[in-house]
Amino acid sequence: MSTATFTFSPPLTKPRSTAAAIREYEATVTLTATAIEHGRLRLLADFANKHSETPVRAIGPHHLQRFRRMLLNRGGRRLVSVPGGGKVWRRTGPLRRRTLNLYISHVIRFLEWADARGYLATGQLERLREGAFLPKGSAEAPDYTGPKPPDPESVAALIEYVPPSVAAMVELQRLTGMKPVELCDLKAIHLDKSGEPWIYSPPRQRSQRKVRRVTLDARAQAVLIPFLPTNPYEAVFSPRKLYAERLRIWKERARRPADELERNRQDCIARRRANGSQQRPYAREFDVQTYGRVIRNAFQGVNRRRQAQGLPLLPHVTAASLANRKNTNEAPLQRGLATVTHTHQQRTEVGECPS
Repeated sequence: MSTATFTFSPPLTKPRSTAAAIREYEATVTLTATAIEHGRLRLLADFANKHSETPVRAIGPHHLQRFRRMLLNRGGRRLVSVPGGGKVWRRTGPLRRRTLNLYISHVIRFLEWADARGYLATGQLERLREGAFLPKGSAEAPDYTGPKPPDPESVAALIEYVPPSVAAMVELQRLTGMKPVELCDLKAIHLDKSGEPWIYSPPRQRSQRKVRRVTLDARAQAVLIPFLPTNPYEAVFSPRKLYAERLRIWKERARRPADELERNRQDCIARRRANGSQQRPYAREFDVQTYGRVIRNAFQGVNRRRQAQGLPLLPHVTAASLANRKNTNEAPLQRGLATVTHTHQQRTEVGECPS
């Protein structure tokens, strides 16, 4: 995260307008070339354009409310590249409450600087802070509710299409509510199999104050046991194992003898090496990007197959949506119980699927 350094030396002449104060603020604050700082400067430029002639001492809560309505009407934007060179702003959808409050906080940060310089009246900053941020549950801007639950028919088609190891990863997410990063980090050393149900402690925790625990009931254990390695420090699922599994399935489905297939594969590898192109070895562990790409490519194959058969296309499935705990539509893919244990021995239920 970049830091900003303020200089609080009193100016010789006080600016008469908000635009002049923002120009002085941009010249005073030392910025680094990050997306956050550039976004803050663009936001302050929009605020200056809307209230360019308004004196700084005259800025009130109604100015912030009008600026907030302007941001809501404009929606989210993203700078994307266009064919032929250049970049344009493209709308990405409505603004969420947290994003909107983040934008308003940039303006409040400028007003704090102006108050430190003596540009605001006494008590003006406190009045501006009072109604600046939207509370949780506000009807003006919706809260982010997480990824939408996947369609049960899409999940069933995906499990039927992918290899057994990927199908097991999908079912584990649906049964336990594991996040993709927790599924990729799954190792036998992190499993507590001393009692029932099994307890999985993800190695990467978001906070030291709250420790996340994922429980694996009998159904999740039945899915996981065939893929547990003998080495407890080895990842349960990996791209290397997935490649070996795909190769085995390809040899079983081929009509030619297995030795001929292996000989042809080795010849192909030798030709690639002779041409100077070497295949990078497959990783020993999944990461979130690789796992998400596997799910995305597999579901594209599902829809291609359905399109060739003349069937309607299914809604898309992502790795993040498979961990959604709000999907309790289908009985065979019910979830377990994920808990967060606080360090002061208070236990809070995160999500539970009805039996």
